[in-house]
Amino acid sequence: MMSTFDLNPTLKEFKEPIEFPNVLIAGLIRNRAWCLADFLQGLEMQDYPKKKISFHWIVGDCSDSTIPDLKAWTKKNKNSYRGILIEEVNFGRKDQDEHKWNPELLYRMGFMRNRYIKAIKDNEYIFSIDSDMILKDKRILKHLVCLDREAVAEVCWATWGKLNDFLLPTVWQFGSYGGTNEEFLAQLRQPGTYRVGGICTCELIAKSAIEKGANFSRITNLPPEMDGEDRQFSVRCAVHGINMWADTYFRAQHLEKETFLLRQKMLAWEKQRQNQHRISLCMLTHNEGYFLDEFLYKMGPLFDEIIIVDTGSTDSTLEIAKKYADKIFHFDWCDDFSAARNFLREKATCPWIFYADPDENYGVEALNQFDVMVKIENAVGFVFLVFNYRGDRSQPSLSESVRLFRNLSEFKFTGLVHETLDGAMAEYRKKNPDQVVGLSPIPMYHWGFVKGIKHRTEKLAYYKKLNEKQLRENPKDCRPYYNLAMHLLEEDGNKPEGIALLQKSIQLSSTFYQPRRELGLYHLREAQRQFA
Repeated sequence: MMSTFDLNPTLKEFKEPIEFPNVLIAGLIRNRAWCLADFLQGLEMQDYPKKKISFHWIVGDCSDSTIPDLKAWTKKNKNSYRGILIEEVNFGRKDQDEHKWNPELLYRMGFMRNRYIKAIKDNEYIFSIDSDMILKDKRILKHLVCLDREAVAEVCWATWGKLNDFLLPTVWQFGSYGGTNEEFLAQLRQPGTYRVGGICTCELIAKSAIEKGANFSRITNLPPEMDGEDRQFSVRCAVHGINMWADTYFRAQHLEKETFLLRQKMLAWEKQRQNQHRISLCMLTHNEGYFLDEFLYKMGPLFDEIIIVDTGSTDSTLEIAKKYADKIFHFDWCDDFSAARNFLREKATCPWIFYADPDENYGVEALNQFDVMVKIENAVGFVFLVFNYRGDRSQPSLSESVRLFRNLSEFKFTGLVHETLDGAMAEYRKKNPDQVVGLSPIPMYHWGFVKGIKHRTEKLAYYKKLNEKQLRENPKDCRPYYNLAMHLLEEDGNKPEGIALLQKSIQLSSTFYQPRRELGLYHLREAQRQFA
C-alpha cells in the first residue's frame, strides 16, 4: 500500500515576523461562467498576504461570459495582489467537449499548464487549481505552504461526471484509480497528510520540484488509464524522487457541471410543486462529515424541507448541516434506530416524507419521478430497490426499503436496527384497502460498507448485537431471525445455523418474503456447486 501516515506533519519554520513566500496561483479556465464567482471567492477569502500572491490564468476557446467576467474581477482586484495575468490561448475548438479526452486535447492541456509552470519566476510555489474547485476554508493555502512539501494536494471528492457512482478522491494511490483499495480511501476520510502516488486539481508545487523536472508534458508510452496531464506530472514527480502528498485537514469542493445542471432542474421542480405534494427530506446523522456535504449539495434542492437529527457527531457534520438544513435536532442515542427515526419523522411538516442517509446515492436519470409518485392519489408509500455495495465484494447485494411515504401518524418505524415501516404500512392498508404501496422507479445506491475493514467489521458486529437484543425482547418477530441468518451466512460462514434461522423467520410470518427468497437462492447456489 503506497501511503505513509503523517498525522502531525512538520510545519515550515518562518522567521519572526513571519515571512510568507511568494505564491503564483494558476489554472486553466474555459466556459466557467456557471461557477466562476464561487471559484474566485474561495481564492479571495484565503488568509494569506495578498501582496505575496499573483495570478496566471490561461483562458481559451470560451463560448460563454467567462472572459469578460474574469476581466471584470481582475479590474476590481488588480491593486490588491502582486499581479494578475490573463493569457488567452485559443485552439479554435469552442464546440469541443472539454472532458472528452483524446491525444490532441491531452497535449493542449499539458502545453497550457506548462506555460504557467515556466512563469514561476520569483515565486517559491505554484498553486495549480482547477477552475471548478471551491476553497471553503480560508486556511487552505497557508496550511499547504506551511507543510513545506514539494508537491501536496488538498483532497476533494468527485464522481467525475458519473453522478450515480461512488465518490472518489482527487488523488491516486498508484498512477490511476486502478488497484485502489478501500483502506486507502478510508484513510483519506481522516484528517492527516498522506503519501500518495498521484495528485491533481488542487496542488501546491514547490519551485524545487519544478527545477528537478516536474512538469505536465505528455508521456506517450503510458497505458490509456493513465492519460491526462496530471498523471504525466505525477509520473515525473515519482521518477525525479519528488514525494507527493495528500492533505485532508481542509476539504475543497469539486463542482461538477453535471451536478450544477441537475440542481437547476431540481430547483425548477421544487418551485412548481403544489402544497399537497411537498416533500420533507429527513436525515439521521452521526459523524457523516465526508458524505453529508456532497449529498445535500446535490440532492437538497429537490426537497421543500430538510430536517436533520444528529446523535452526537464530533466531526464537521453539524457545521455542514447548518448550511443546508431548515431544522436541526439532537437525539440522545439509545441503541434504537426506530426510536431515532420516529423522533425525526415527528419533526417533518410536509405532506410527504423521504428519509435518506448521507452514504447513499440515487439514480439521477429518474429523480423527476419524485413528483410523479407524490401525485398518485391512492399511494401511501413507495419501495426503493437498494444496491448495497461493500469494499470486499465485486457485486452489490439487493434489498428493498420504503423511503418515500405520506406524513401520517400511523406510520411508525419498528426494529432496533434495519428499521422498517412494513408493519405499519400493512396495518394501515388493512383499514384502507384502496391505498397502495408502489415501487419507485428510482434506483438507490448504498455505500455504507465501503469505509474500510475496521469500520465495516465494527458496524456489522454492532448490528448483530442489536438484532440479538431485539430477538430476546420479541422472540415472535420474524425480522431479527432473518437479519441474524444473513449475518451467519455472509459473515460467519455458519450455514446450518443460518438456514435454521431463515426457516424460523418463515414460520413466524406468511407475508415476509425476504427469508423465502434467500433460502431459495441458497439452495440454487448449492445445486450449482454440485453440478459444476
